[in-house]
Amino acid sequence: MATTTGRAVNLDSEMRRVTLRAVAAVLFGAALPEADLRVVERELPPLLTHTAQRLRSVLD
Repeated sequence: MATTTGRAVNLDSEMRRVTLRAVAAVLFGAALPEADLRVVERELPPLLTHTAQRLRSVLD
């Protein structure tokens, strides 16, 4: 996707950031600083993958 200025935007990443900000605000009543947002965005996919693998191993 591109902005009106022609700059490419990773829509998946941007929507993830919006969601993370909303979750932080709703669950913790806090704004997520940009540096923390980058950490969560980087660490969340491996955490979710590991959690899904563990859950599958219990259910099998």
